[in-house]
Amino acid sequence: MKLIIKDYINSMTDETLSKVLGLIKNSAQPCFDLPGYSNFSLLKECYLYDQRIDCNKVFQSVVTDFGLCCGFNIGNKDEKIVPRVGKQNGLRVVLDQASGNVDFGTVFDVANSFNVHIGSPYEFPMLKLKKNNLEPGKEHSMQISATVINSDPEIVNIDPLKRDCYFHGEKQLTLFKEYSYSTCQMECAIFQNYAKYKCIPWFLPKEKGWKICDPWTSMKFVNNLGNATNCQCLQSCSAVIYSTSTSSAKFQPCNSRNFNLSPMCKILDEDTTMTAWLQSAKNVYDDTSKDLPLASINSRNQMRPAYFTTKMAGEEIFTNLAKDTPVYDAFKDDIAVLNVFFSEATTIEFGRTARYTFFNFVASLGGFFGLFLGFSVISLLEIIYWFVIIMARRLLA
Repeated sequence: MKLIIKDYINSMTDETLSKVLGLIKNSAQPCFDLPGYSNFSLLKECYLYDQRIDCNKVFQSVVTDFGLCCGFNIGNKDEKIVPRVGKQNGLRVVLDQASGNVDFGTVFDVANSFNVHIGSPYEFPMLKLKKNNLEPGKEHSMQISATVINSDPEIVNIDPLKRDCYFHGEKQLTLFKEYSYSTCQMECAIFQNYAKYKCIPWFLPKEKGWKICDPWTSMKFVNNLGNATNCQCLQSCSAVIYSTSTSSAKFQPCNSRNFNLSPMCKILDEDTTMTAWLQSAKNVYDDTSKDLPLASINSRNQMRPAYFTTKMAGEEIFTNLAKDTPVYDAFKDDIAVLNVFFSEATTIEFGRTARYTFFNFVASLGGFFGLFLGFSVISLLEIIYWFVIIMARRLLA
């Protein structure tokens, strides 16, 4: 079977390959609900500046070294995001990993978590190198702080290797439009691995005419991306470096103390996906042998089947799992809330300048001359005087 798939991929035309890649993209968990196709999207609710917005306006699918992910504020969306300070002025997202809908043989991570990468819009998101793991069943607050690095334009004439950075436009990349250290490293790794495997995974940027790898070679390719050598990549002379700190807390269960008050426990807001009270209410009505009202929200039930289809449950290798855990609580294993915001209105700024310029040299030289001449003019005349006297005496002798 492995050889058949490899031969089929190698024999596909560009048109067929384009259709297959489109199918593969749709087979991954989408960022947004696709009406008539899938409602198991990653992004369930989005709030910006404490106002609910359409996630599609600020998010879009982006390529990472893990495959397709959902990117926020990456620079080519119509919605202009102006950063503000404070949790209420940041981004709030309800995430859903829909683990019961994940196919067999597709999970490689050790942790059951959401992967979050914070970086520049022009930086290639290398999740293998830098990411935050967010556990389902919790609300997470991620505070962002920024460090700005600027360079004096006067050092542009210094060799890049000596100043250890590239100015904008000094180094052009083939697979990426904008230069950054991470995109340079990624492009270098792609070219080195393409030379090794003679193909490239379908989700990575590539040159025209490059062959697409089969799934087994793609896995080797991606796992080897961090081993690139001799890339000659330097940092950008002007850059913004982001650092984060995260705090987390478990969801509060719905009860009479917070019912219709907590965002997770509201019964009147029919647009929310946060209906953690639904199973408790269903249990009450089951005890009374009555049907649960508000049947229209049953599709958001917090208790989900562990296997999306009966066929999938029958194919479980560990058969006891299909019997012992037929359902699971989505608010413990699937759903998380993420708040991202800037914690301070100011940033730390570093400047890169020449440590010792020509003018510094001239000034220092003048200072040394002034120092020595200032205390030795008379001494110099005395030396000349005595040198003349001594020479004269010797000549007369």
